[in-house]
Amino acid sequence: MVRMHVIATLVFIVLGIVHTAMTLVLYDAINLDALWFAGTGLCLIFLGLFNLASRSAGNLILSLCIAANAICTVYFVLIVRLLPVTNAFFGLVLVLLMLTGTVVQRSQRVKMNF
Repeated sequence: MVRMHVIATLVFIVLGIVHTAMTLVLYDAINLDALWFAGTGLCLIFLGLFNLASRSAGNLILSLCIAANAICTVYFVLIVRLLPVTNAFFGLVLVLLMLTGTVVQRSQRVKMNF
């Protein structure tokens, strides 16, 4: 499970980098729409980094990471409903894997404390 979480997180970070880089391809000028598009890619990168940090962080950081993953899962479900394209489904699968990985990690920590 640990390996799956790390791989999904690294792929998610790459997805964020590609998303951010595509801003220059998809938009002719830096405008508000381009900044929102790039900002979404940056958010994906930061969520991925947060997941990597949660691997060795305390319980509070892990709990916050679970909450962030859950919120991002809702976000991706909405995206898939409005824009049912392959990359949106791919992002949803990745964030679900990250959410599962953090929940399993949290449950393992709880078992170790008892």
